[in-house]
Amino acid sequence: MRRSFWQSLKFAVDGLKFVVAHQRNFRIQLAFGTVVLVLSFFIDFSPVEVLWLVFAVFFVLLGEALNTVVEEMMNVIHPNHDEHVKHVKDAAAGMVLISSVFAVSVGAVVLGRHLFGWRPQVGAAVALAFVAFSVTLGIFGEVENVARKKDSRPRNR
Repeated sequence: MRRSFWQSLKFAVDGLKFVVAHQRNFRIQLAFGTVVLVLSFFIDFSPVEVLWLVFAVFFVLLGEALNTVVEEMMNVIHPNHDEHVKHVKDAAAGMVLISSVFAVSVGAVVLGRHLFGWRPQVGAAVALAFVAFSVTLGIFGEVENVARKKDSRPRNR
């Protein structure tokens, strides 16, 4: 059955209503994004800076909506607690964290320059700190996995 454009649009709006109604973090990010975009009307941003802010806001909202899709799908596929499902949900949440750090980096560059006189490198420093943090987590996580595997091996006595 072929749907009309208006039917498809209604389904999309219904999905957006579901995310807004059921995801507190989406509402929080929507509020922050709204504040940033309203600020763009009162601060003399260049068109490129406005585009970066719009992109950053929508990138975070898209990440949160996609995270909701993953969580809902995993709840249907496997309603009971499962370690693999936890990993999938955690990875999806990590995706939102990455998009949020991107948005903070963009905000530090664009808003920081206009509001606090910061150099653009402040935004790069925010991003670099997150990358270093992620690498550190990865290294310690791998060390922990190796140690856990070592502890779970049968021991000869």
